[in-house]
Amino acid sequence: MSGIFDLPKLKDDSFFEDLVCDIFSRKFINPNLQRFGRKGQAQYGLDILGFNFGTNEIEGIQCKNHLDVPTNKIQSVMEADITESLEKLKKAGIKLNNFYYVTSAASDSKITSMCLALSKNRLAQGQSMVTPVFWSDLMSSLDNYPDLVYKYYSKNLPTDKFFDLKISDLNVLTRKTILKTSKEILNEKEKIKEILLELNQTQNIFKKVTSVKPRTLYLGVTTQKNSTFDQVVDLTVYFEDFYVSKEQLEDRNRKIIESIKALVEIIKSTSMYENIIIYTDIEISLAFQLGLAFRKNRIQFKVIYKKQLWSSVEEDTPAVESRIKSQEPLIIDNSSTEAVLIFDAVGRKDLKDIVLKNINDRNFPTIKYIVHKYIVDGRVSNSAHASIVAKELSNSIMEIQSWGIKDIHLFLAIPKPISLMAGHKLDSLNAKLHVYFLGADREIYQRATIITNSTF
Repeated sequence: MSGIFDLPKLKDDSFFEDLVCDIFSRKFINPNLQRFGRKGQAQYGLDILGFNFGTNEIEGIQCKNHLDVPTNKIQSVMEADITESLEKLKKAGIKLNNFYYVTSAASDSKITSMCLALSKNRLAQGQSMVTPVFWSDLMSSLDNYPDLVYKYYSKNLPTDKFFDLKISDLNVLTRKTILKTSKEILNEKEKIKEILLELNQTQNIFKKVTSVKPRTLYLGVTTQKNSTFDQVVDLTVYFEDFYVSKEQLEDRNRKIIESIKALVEIIKSTSMYENIIIYTDIEISLAFQLGLAFRKNRIQFKVIYKKQLWSSVEEDTPAVESRIKSQEPLIIDNSSTEAVLIFDAVGRKDLKDIVLKNINDRNFPTIKYIVHKYIVDGRVSNSAHASIVAKELSNSIMEIQSWGIKDIHLFLAIPKPISLMAGHKLDSLNAKLHVYFLGADREIYQRATIITNSTF
C-alpha cells in the first residue's frame, strides 16, 4: 500500500491487534501465531507471543493503537510504553529473542534511536532486541498480503459496488471506428498495423514525449452485421459468414482461426496498446476461441458486459463464491472416451433436457459421462462473480479430461463474455473440445468448432 496510498487506521484496538497478528504470522512462517491473553488478564507487556519458524526464535509483540494521542505527546507516550513493557517482561521472567513494539503512530526517529540503544545494552546482557514497527511499516507489509487488505478493508466496503468494476470512458461516441471484416484482417494486416500506430500518434498531443502510461485499445468483435460499435471502439472486427451450412463448417473454422491469429499478431505488434477493452456481440464458440488465442499469446483484456467491466486478470477482483452446483456425472457407456459437459449460467432450467434430446435424436457418438453444472440462482451477479464462474468452467474442462476423456462436447448457456474469459483461463487442453451453439429456434444445437491444444 505504501506505493499507492495509505489505508485508514483501524478504530477498534482488537481489530488492530488481529491485523498485527496476521501480518507477523506470515513473517514468522507461523500460521498459528496467537494473541497472548485478553484485556483484564495478565499479559506481561505482550499482546502476541509465538515462535518464528524462519529463524527458530521466540518472538514477543506489544501492540499500541495510538489513535487519540495528541501529536505533541505521542513521543513521550511511546517511550513510557516501551519502558513499562520491558519492565513487565523482566518481572515475568519471559525470555524472548526479539521484542517488537508495534504502533499505529507515524515513524519517529527518536523512538528508533531509543530502541537501537536499548537493543545494544540488552544484547550485551543476553536479553532480547527491541524493534519498533510503525504504521508505515505495516502498510508496506500489506503490499505482500492482498488477502489481508481484503479481510480488514475491502470486504467491509459495500459489496455491490466493490465487486462491480465499472467503465468510465470519456471518449465514448467520439472515436473514429475502423471497421474491418475477418477476411480484411487476414489480408490487410500490415495496413491495419499502420492505421493503429497512426491512431496512437494522433492521440498523443506531445508527439515527441515518450508516453509512460500504456494506452488502451478499444476493440469490437462481432458476428452481427448491425453491431459495429461505431464511435465506441477504435477497431471493430466483423466475422462475416459465421452462420453457414454443416458442410461448410470445416472451411469456415479454418478461416476463423486464421483471422484470429492475424488479429493477435496485429495487437501484439502495436505494443503501445498494453490495455485492451473489448466490446463483443459474438457466438459463444468464437468467444471461447478468441480467449484461448489471447491466453496463448499472453494478452490480457477487460470485456464490457451491461456497463460492467469484466477482467481476464483474476487479481482485479476479490474472490467470491461461484454458487455453482454440480450434479453427479451420469454414466452412459464405460467403454467410451467421450463426455458431455453442460454448463448453465443463465438459469435455463430445460437446458439439460434439450441437450439430451439433441444427443438422442442425432447421430451422436457414444458418451461415457454427462456432467451438468449450473449457477444456483441462474445469473452472474457482478464482475467478481464473472471471473470465478469463468474459472469454474475452465477447471471443469480440465477436470473431465483428467478422467481419461479424449473428446469433450461442450454445451453452454452463458453470457458471451464468460466464454471469452473461460477460454483465457484454460491452462491446458489435452482433449478435443467440441463446442456447440444453440440455433435460432433455441432448440437445436449445432457444432460450431473443434478446438485442440495446437489450434493456436
